[in-house]
Amino acid sequence: ELSEQYGGFTKDDILDNVAAACEYKGGLYCIPSLIMIDARFADRNVIGMEHQNWTLDEFFEIAENMPEGMYLGDQWSFDDREEVFQFLVSQNLTQWVDFERAACSFDSDKFVHTLEFCRGVNILPDYMDKVDAGLSDEDRRLDEAENIYRLRKGESLLGFVNAGDIGEFRSQAAHYMYELDEVTLLGAPSDDGGGMIRFGNGIYSVFGCGNCPEGGWDFLNYLISYDKQTEFEYGFYSRKDSFKHNARYRMEQASKSAEEYGLTSAGFNNYEIEYDPTITEEQYQEFCGYLATCTHIYGGYSDIESILMEEYDKFIGGEMTAQQCADLIQDRVSIYLSETS
Repeated sequence: ELSEQYGGFTKDDILDNVAAACEYKGGLYCIPSLIMIDARFADRNVIGMEHQNWTLDEFFEIAENMPEGMYLGDQWSFDDREEVFQFLVSQNLTQWVDFERAACSFDSDKFVHTLEFCRGVNILPDYMDKVDAGLSDEDRRLDEAENIYRLRKGESLLGFVNAGDIGEFRSQAAHYMYELDEVTLLGAPSDDGGGMIRFGNGIYSVFGCGNCPEGGWDFLNYLISYDKQTEFEYGFYSRKDSFKHNARYRMEQASKSAEEYGLTSAGFNNYEIEYDPTITEEQYQEFCGYLATCTHIYGGYSDIESILMEEYDKFIGGEMTAQQCADLIQDRVSIYLSETS
């Protein structure tokens, strides 16, 4: 409505997946400037590209049939069972909560199954427990080096990735000793297969009931402008043209760096690796294909998340069954939605 009234950028200027993630009841009530991708890596030979936009059923089919001794994730993917629950539930609440209808489905068999999976899945011991127990710097370095190779050796199913730039994706794949076209990017599983985006340094809204909506809209146009979003030529920004410019710029710089200096060195906690930072056109197009499917907003519903974690901790602590936990969460979230819708 503001665009029609005052001009400026339109919905068509925004990345389609960002607009889809932000849409509510047919309108856009907020726009982020910067986005990040929150996902997991898997060895493409273990989880193929056909599962990239996996549903929860696909996830269970794969994760519940891991080879004996394989962990769900490496040390940085899932430190505890709470992180597994957050990955499957809290990070993608729109799978369980219909905010437009103010309804939820935590009393479903699928949610009960999810709770039982979280309690029984094979994960590594909490890394901080090792540190607190007095792990020496040398042992910590060796432990992290071993962790790097877990994906390659088939000892873990998933590796962690969180990036706000295409160059970061390249370096994080390199941390696991992979090329980009050797891994499958996987978001939190969802019924529609949509991946996750995390908002970066600003989420903006203009209140129509404010004293100066035209001035607010003018300022928002400045923040979402091509010039502003390409000022640093870094990051995944919400405009289509600025996203493309920044990604291309980073690819060109990586290629120049590789030609001039050879391998790039990158530190990862106490472990350092060298890798070729070049990103090919095929890898870029493949990544853009994945990004287009990221239509869910990562987290952001603190009140509901607090309810989830409070009851989940009781369940993991043995205070109730999975069904009892699901029923309690359903009741509490339903009341919350009815009071706030």
